[in-house]
Amino acid sequence: MRMNTRQVVGWMLALLLVCGLAGCEWFAWRDGPRAWVMERSETNATKWFGGDDRAAFAPRNVGVGQSVTFSETRHVETFSFLLSGPFEYVENPDGAGHEATLALDVRLASGAILNSYTLTLPASFDGGWVTFAVSETLFAEHEYVMTCYLVDGGSLGFCTGVRGFSAEALEPELYPEGQGYSAIVYTEGGDLGAWEEWDEHPWDFCFRASGTIPEEL
Repeated sequence: MRMNTRQVVGWMLALLLVCGLAGCEWFAWRDGPRAWVMERSETNATKWFGGDDRAAFAPRNVGVGQSVTFSETRHVETFSFLLSGPFEYVENPDGAGHEATLALDVRLASGAILNSYTLTLPASFDGGWVTFAVSETLFAEHEYVMTCYLVDGGSLGFCTGVRGFSAEALEPELYPEGQGYSAIVYTEGGDLGAWEEWDEHPWDFCFRASGTIPEEL
């Protein structure tokens, strides 16, 4: 089948890929809202994530977060963090992964929670992207913070790692438009949903997000 110039150009614009040193972003051009995927996956650091069974530290639960700011209003349909491996005990490992339920809180820059989501990973989970199905309209030039933690991590005691990028002096950050966050609570009932538990982290965490760009609001 022969294609005319207009058809060829249409196919070439079907997928626009924008890549930088720290990650990639895809825009799918089509009739209706534009689909997009943003990924920041370059990594050189891992942070503790979840519970802790070591006697000197238990009970504790460690969570992470990442802020995002977009130049145009976007509807977000998925948001992911990158975990390094299965959930396992450190002091008394049993060689098996463990089912884990994670929480994702979508927050304003003030820390106020817009919506919360949960995701249960099977014991067979061995690391990789953990993807939450969400439905959020994030407005242009507004900062939003995505915080994530292991539900009941203080009592469960198992953990994994979450991947990020620690930039050296004069090295580009993973995501200059955002800020990493972390939180630790030292009680079994500690509430990582409480914003006062969260602090800025010195580096960004890997994330992936996808959705559509609304045609009009």
